[in-house]
Amino acid sequence: MAGVPATALRRTEFRRDRLGRTRQVLETTWNNWLTRLFTAVCEDCAGVVPDAEPGGTGWEALRRRLYRSAEDLREAYGPEAFDPASARVLIGQGHLRRDRQ
Repeated sequence: MAGVPATALRRTEFRRDRLGRTRQVLETTWNNWLTRLFTAVCEDCAGVVPDAEPGGTGWEALRRRLYRSAEDLREAYGPEAFDPASARVLIGQGHLRRDRQ
């Protein structure tokens, strides 16, 4: 089908014997990343909402990357193209890692 993304054609197969592995991936990859993110936000902001929007050098590029990453994850976990492996790749490649410069 010309013009149709490959993820739209892929069929996800849910198998009970793989449920444990999926849970482990979500727990170790996704939940660990979320925990680190929330901890970093709390530490950086000391629990206080900033008075002004973020800005400065590189802010717009970072914002675009964050929005693009959020959209990619939303798609990977959405019902149309459920694909936890893609989400794992996004996180594993460092697109969402705090330590990436």
